[in-house]
Amino acid sequence: MRKASEKDIGRINEICKDGIFQEWTIQHSGKDEKKIKEDAENDFNFHKKTIKKNLKDKKQYWIVLEEKEGIIGVGSAYLKGKDKGIVESIYVAKAFQGKGYGKIILENLISWIKSKKVKHVESNVLIRNEPSIKLHEKFGFEPYILRRRLR
Repeated sequence: MRKASEKDIGRINEICKDGIFQEWTIQHSGKDEKKIKEDAENDFNFHKKTIKKNLKDKKQYWIVLEEKEGIIGVGSAYLKGKDKGIVESIYVAKAFQGKGYGKIILENLISWIKSKKVKHVESNVLIRNEPSIKLHEKFGFEPYILRRRLR
């Protein structure tokens, strides 16, 4: 595990693109696949535009998890105001999912947030993303807000 750098952007983008598509597929199961792909692509394009700037932002923390195969996982967190740290994303390459790597990334992100002496640690998880919800519950995360979106 190490802090991500600009040289990692290509691999970060690959893992995030696959992860975002997986999330959107889970979140919108039963909907038009073309629409799901389009929404996921829009989400990924925003990520792609902002990743370089985000890596330099001192209020954001981007990490990569490496094995002998190279980078296999990515995580990010950020500080919001003076009292809140938010786990933004955890993505593990498909071939390595279900092996505990998400847990390692989440532990590291939580540790970074707590080192900043904030009052609250929060996380963003799509409402139907059961694997991520279960991972967060193992760490004691509980739901506290439900955001709604009008389409």
